[in-house]
Amino acid sequence: MKYTLIINNFYDNVREQLLKLGHFLSENNLKRDDGYAIVFHKYSAENIQALDSITELMPVFHVRYVYSNQYVPEICLDYLTTQDNGSSLYLFIGDIWGNELCARLSVRLKGLCITDITSLCRKSNLFLAKKKICSGHILGSFELTGEPCLVSINKSYDEAASPSHSESVEVSYDRTALSTGYELQFTPVVKEESFTDSPCILVCGLGLSNKEHVLAVENCADEINLPVAGSRPCVMNAWLPVDRLIGVSGTILKNNLAILLGVSGAPAFYTGVEKCKHIISINTDKDAPITKKSDLAICGDCTEIFTKFSKLVKEEYQHNE
Repeated sequence: MKYTLIINNFYDNVREQLLKLGHFLSENNLKRDDGYAIVFHKYSAENIQALDSITELMPVFHVRYVYSNQYVPEICLDYLTTQDNGSSLYLFIGDIWGNELCARLSVRLKGLCITDITSLCRKSNLFLAKKKICSGHILGSFELTGEPCLVSINKSYDEAASPSHSESVEVSYDRTALSTGYELQFTPVVKEESFTDSPCILVCGLGLSNKEHVLAVENCADEINLPVAGSRPCVMNAWLPVDRLIGVSGTILKNNLAILLGVSGAPAFYTGVEKCKHIISINTDKDAPITKKSDLAICGDCTEIFTKFSKLVKEEYQHNE
């Protein structure tokens, strides 16, 4: 069975990537001679010898070094989409760039994708992958039927203790993955003050129904300097950025006051707010689990009620100035 490793050499952790991948291949009985590696790198022809140290750590027999003048996901995806070596499996390290390429390439190749796995084996016509779920408390098994399969390996996977330097490697070079044809724009990231530092925080849930309602609530919250976060359904629907996720897989709040809009109060979410000193929930469902866990529960249209609330707070601010 052919497989391909996708390696990013634009960051300083390429050695770590290779050691983790090498250990994973050994532990999961993937043969070295069946493996290919595509390494995206930034070294010019004059500095190409810098890749020798990577070649020494390569856990597969075939490696292709692909030059690009800068790392842009679209460049890598365009290149990988055109490279069909018959691989049934593509492997990435499960960091930010690896998980992104894994998911996006699976769509382009019409394959199957799973991220952050801890083990993988082939059984007749399917792959069996295992990964930790429910905040790492459960080890889940997933059957992947169909090819190609694209998987990322959990970034905390152990590195190989002693990589081999003696085995030969077949090396080729390619300079086709360039950023020509792309109009690239880079926007500097402005670091925001952490919402965990605010005495009060607003948390949006699925009950807000759509992104427009979330935006309206955000605008009201901004007028009274109230940070906004969201439950998992809110974030997964792209109504708010993923870095504002509250719950066991996101941020655990300890603010003085949390105002919850349209949140049902599932256990995984409640873990993220239970340490707040006070909780106010606004929900149309009087029987929602969060109702009994709130210091104050209001039954009604959360958008309408919060809009009126923010207006009153704003008027109070202005009165006290």
